[in-house]
Amino acid sequence: MSGNLGYAAREADPNDGSSTLVVFVHTYDFEDFDDVLRVLGHLRAIGFGDRLVYRADEDARGRPYAEEVTI
Repeated sequence: MSGNLGYAAREADPNDGSSTLVVFVHTYDFEDFDDVLRVLGHLRAIGFGDRLVYRADEDARGRPYAEEVTI
């Protein structure tokens, strides 16, 4: 299953006191739409059925999770 979720994945603390689970999955190239959809498919297959958000690293700096784009 190595590489199915991009090149790295990790859990993070949302730092907002909520019980929200935040998992970062890093894809190889955010402009590779086919790869992003492939990773999304694997996330859904392993049970991530709720709201998912995707953003490029340069867009992520300093923005709270609530300001994301849902996919």
